[in-house]
Amino acid sequence: MAARTSRCVAQLRAPARILPTFTASAGRPPRAVPPFHAHARTAFSWSGLTDRLTRWTRPNPSIKDNALVEKPREAPSSPPPAASSVPVPAKEEPQSIFDKVRKPAQDVDTRWGKEQFNYHDHQTPRFKISPRKLNKLARQIGGKPIDYAILQMTFSEKRAARRVKDLLVEARDDAQRVKGLQRNKLVVAEAWVTKALTLKRLDIKGRGKTGIKEHRYSKMNVRLREGKTPEEREEERRKKALKRIVGPGFTREDVPLRNVRPMWTW
Repeated sequence: MAARTSRCVAQLRAPARILPTFTASAGRPPRAVPPFHAHARTAFSWSGLTDRLTRWTRPNPSIKDNALVEKPREAPSSPPPAASSVPVPAKEEPQSIFDKVRKPAQDVDTRWGKEQFNYHDHQTPRFKISPRKLNKLARQIGGKPIDYAILQMTFSEKRAARRVKDLLVEARDDAQRVKGLQRNKLVVAEAWVTKALTLKRLDIKGRGKTGIKEHRYSKMNVRLREGKTPEEREEERRKKALKRIVGPGFTREDVPLRNVRPMWTW
């Protein structure tokens, strides 16, 4: 440290070398221009600054740098103890944070638990159709099983039925792949229409009159939930119908007839 400081002080005390800088202009020979520090040297003297630097950086023998002083080596007092027969458990190497992340299955993504999300929402991008026209298709598929709703949109004559069919197919696949819902139990629990952009254009009429023409855009939204399978719904409908069949003083049972006689007994 002291050697480096003394070298810096020596460089400051050395006379400054002025290197000529040539400038040229049109029609004139180049002339030498001294650099800026040559002018500054005439206005400022380094003598006082160098004396202060020498006094400030003078080494103090009373202060010893612990980092530069080498410590004496200690002689080994005794041999190291013999290895014990008890095995020492090895230290676990630090693992990466990516090793702790649970890797989902290839076909079903379980990042969202089934208990937390038992439904799946999906919607179409906005397209040109009136909300009143699109609402008729929403009422047609609401409350229906997903396969039955897709079948209805396949044979529908409406122009927007093709977009609604694509929406249902994408929602069914995403609900099975992302949310882990059972495909055979998916039901279109809700289907609603939202208004989107409305463009206003000039409507030219006769006799110099004009009006405003509106081009409406809408979106279709569906929510899929796990419901009952077609077999379960048929069994429930059958039981409900049997409860309505009531005779005089008894309820008809859905069991085969026993001791059938060839003629009426009354």
